[in-house]
Amino acid sequence: MKPYSQFRPSKHDQPGLNLLNRQDWLVVSVGQNRDSDCADRSNFAVVTQSLESYQRTTVFFADPNDPEGWNHDYEVHCFNHWACGWIEIILVRPNTLVCAAAETWEEKLENYSLANEDHRSELEHEEAQKVWQNCYSNAERVKYIRAHRGQFEFQSFADMLGCARGKFFCGDASDIVD
Repeated sequence: MKPYSQFRPSKHDQPGLNLLNRQDWLVVSVGQNRDSDCADRSNFAVVTQSLESYQRTTVFFADPNDPEGWNHDYEVHCFNHWACGWIEIILVRPNTLVCAAAETWEEKLENYSLANEDHRSELEHEEAQKVWQNCYSNAERVKYIRAHRGQFEFQSFADMLGCARGKFFCGDASDIVD
């Protein structure tokens, strides 16, 4: 992880922009933007949730600068961005237990690119349902079902009709998303 003062979303951006009081915090390598695929969105959600639950298990000390009485060791920041609409990043306070947890996630993700396969599959399935319902016409759905017949196992004619009419998608989600 590198300090926020050195973070640049792209080579055309100024490092450490805004967030003057977080320049020494570290940027976790998982992030997301408008164009992120299911794997990136899943990793971001899983790591963020992990850091949140991990932070809850640590002892917090009162901080007069924190009106809620919590001394947060990580923060999620969202920025508008000229290239991809917006970006979200995770910052962690250096030399904390939450920072150590973030470093562990980075090591895990270097060895295997998914934080949680089941979570990614759920996101793909949810997105496939939306794409199937909103982006395909009835005729396009029938054409897709015929072209990918091996993906579909209908229990009844009503199931096949429901799928063709966009009520649900029961094929391979990764084929129509990302």
